[in-house]
Amino acid sequence: AGCGKSHLLHAIANHVSAHAPLKRFILTTGQRFADNLFEAIRDKKLSLFRYLYRQSDLLILDDADILMTRDWAQLELLETFYDLRKHGRQLVLASRANLTADPRCASKLRDALQSGVVAGFGDYSVEAKLALVSRKKGGIELPQELLTYLVRRCGDRVSDLLAVLQQVSVLAIHGEREITHEVVEDFIRVCGVETSDDAADVQESGAKRADHAHSNRSAKRASR
Repeated sequence: AGCGKSHLLHAIANHVSAHAPLKRFILTTGQRFADNLFEAIRDKKLSLFRYLYRQSDLLILDDADILMTRDWAQLELLETFYDLRKHGRQLVLASRANLTADPRCASKLRDALQSGVVAGFGDYSVEAKLALVSRKKGGIELPQELLTYLVRRCGDRVSDLLAVLQQVSVLAIHGEREITHEVVEDFIRVCGVETSDDAADVQESGAKRADHAHSNRSAKRASR
C-alpha cells in the first residue's frame, strides 16, 4: 500500500486517453465493482452490469484484494476476464498484495491471473522519494535537508509521505511558522504516519539539531 500502484493505473488510463481516444476503458476499484455487482443482483439488473463492464476495451481495477472476501464477486470477475479475453480486450488489476498467493483466491481465478503478467512493486528508494517530493513541492521553498528528514522519517507508504509534504507546503506558503523538524513531527502525528525502521536514529539526529538551534537562539538572547 502506498507504493504508487494507483498512480500507475491512472497513468495507464491517461496513456490510453491520449494515444487511443476511441478506446473505451473503465477505471474503478474493487469496492465499487463489488458494490455495483451487489446492487445489480439485488435489483435483477445483472445483464446491465455485465454490459457496462464487459463492453469496455480495457477494465482497470484498483484495490482488487477487496474481492477476496466475496466469492460471488470473484466468480463474476473471472467470467468478466473470460469475456474480455475472448473479444481481445484487456483487464488490469492492482492490489495491496499478490492475489495469486492469497489463500482466499479461487483456484480458477488464480489460474486466470497467472496466465497474464504479474508484477510486484518494491519499496521506493530514498533517492526516488526525494525526487518525488522535490517535484511535488513545485516552486515552494523548502530546504533540501528538511526534505531529506521528511523522507527518512516517513515509512514506505508514498501516500503518507505526500500527505505530510502537503501539510508542510501549505504552512510554508502561508509563512506563519518556521518549518522545523518539530513541525514535521507534528504533521507526522496528525497524519497518523507510521515511521520507518530507522526513525529512532533520524529523530534523535533531528532532536540534537533542534537542541543545538535552541541553544544558539538562547545564547543570542543572553548576549543582548
